Amino acid sequence: MTPDREMSEETDPQEARLRRALEHFQHALSEQSLKMTDVRRAIVRAALAYEGHFEVQDLVRELRTHGVNEASMATVYRVLPLLLETGLLQPTLLSGERHRYEVAFEREHHDHLVCTVCGKVIEFQFDPIEKLQRELAERHDFELTAHFHELLGRCGDCKRSGRTKPTAARE
Repeated sequence: MTPDREMSEETDPQEARLRRALEHFQHALSEQSLKMTDVRRAIVRAALAYEGHFEVQDLVRELRTHGVNEASMATVYRVLPLLLETGLLQPTLLSGERHRYEVAFEREHHDHLVCTVCGKVIEFQFDPIEKLQRELAERHDFELTAHFHELLGRCGDCKRSGRTKPTAARE
């Protein structure tokens, strides 16, 4: 590594994290005898740059904004299982019709409160729930490998306003 690169990574933790993610992804691809293409690299970069929860079409739109026109919906859908398998992304908001994803690489596990009216998502961590899940799995001789926890309801804003039906933006 050159001194300039070391200096930029020390001052830019996001760039260092992206480099580690790309190395991790490339290693996983090579184990499956797959190559790291420019399009795959661009998809990883765009996905890891996304803050919050996103749908595949959001990722495609972001790629096109940055001039990566080879990344069609079909291409992203083909790369998506690789991103999930390697732990770079995780599915989230599975309860709705439209699936969303979020960055999982080097992030703490968390769960979600999802407003079924406006679509607001609140991330939370609650150790007693995590402990209970492990205890339940152990009691049933079940090995947990992953979980996605969503609690559905109405957020405070929707409750106070009396809204009960999904907004047009949510549908």
